[in-house]
Amino acid sequence: MKRTLHLLSVAVMMLFAASNLLAQTVQDYGIVIEYYDFDNEDWVTVNVTSDNCNNILLPVVNSGSMRFDPVNNIFYMNSVTVNPGTKLYFDASSFNRASVLTIALNGVCDIVNTNSVADNYVNGINAPGYADLVITGSGTLKTSFVEIFSSDGIAHTLFIRNTNVEAIGGLYPITAGGDENLVIENSNVVASAEASHDCAFDEWNNITLQDCHIVYPVGAMFDASIGCIVLNGSEVDSVVIAAEHSGITITKETEFQMAPNPVEDVTTLMLEEFDNDAYLQMVDANGRLVLGVMLPAQQPQYRLDVSSFAAGVYYVTVTSGAHRQTATLIKK
Repeated sequence: MKRTLHLLSVAVMMLFAASNLLAQTVQDYGIVIEYYDFDNEDWVTVNVTSDNCNNILLPVVNSGSMRFDPVNNIFYMNSVTVNPGTKLYFDASSFNRASVLTIALNGVCDIVNTNSVADNYVNGINAPGYADLVITGSGTLKTSFVEIFSSDGIAHTLFIRNTNVEAIGGLYPITAGGDENLVIENSNVVASAEASHDCAFDEWNNITLQDCHIVYPVGAMFDASIGCIVLNGSEVDSVVIAAEHSGITITKETEFQMAPNPVEDVTTLMLEEFDNDAYLQMVDANGRLVLGVMLPAQQPQYRLDVSSFAAGVYYVTVTSGAHRQTATLIKK
């Protein structure tokens, strides 16, 4: 009996030691994903660790996959779409493993997916407080906002490289008046202001555009004295930035119809259906880019308002991946 109790005691101790050892070997990578549990009316926190980094599962994600590579400090998002109405928050403010955290996009990654604009503003990305953030990849990120700030007294930078970002709530540094910088390289970016900001790109120390330019509003530029993008001295609440080149070889080129054409105010574009998001751009007869806008996937018809444009001939191009569709528009 004593021997049995002794063996049982030893087994319990070994099990306890093993569990402690296991707990000690689980690494927390300083990345947290929070989502709201409507059934229990509370936020749920999921820490990215060595246990779950290869396949990060969330009940509010209805398609796609997420994983984190701790060796190269890359967070991969592959065609991630959340359930409609989901409140989800990606928080990397405690990430301090390296000087750079990268988010790599593949496919359309939609962490908003809700019809309520007011609720959208909770769905976003809080960038590292101890590192720069790079958003890159062949996909598209649909988010409410991307924020970056400094927790270590060092100025950090948000890089958007060779990718597509739609931020309905804008791109901001959290520490207003700080030294945070925004660099957009060869990317298509659409951003709008939300309630607490008057400008879609607000309170930056510096904004640098490389191989891309502002296409809407035409003539808008960064004003370092107030830290945002302005037009004629006034802050703008919606900005479209277009890449100079996509790096993708066009393998299919077709023409599409629009009606009415000639048009005085609004015309409807009748496009071939595309699986991924598309980028629409319109240039005038002198080759000047006058409009750029992102179009959602699987939207074969698009209403284009040209009432504010001068009369003349315009060339419209819609590009989705390697497929480009073109048409000529005549404005009366």
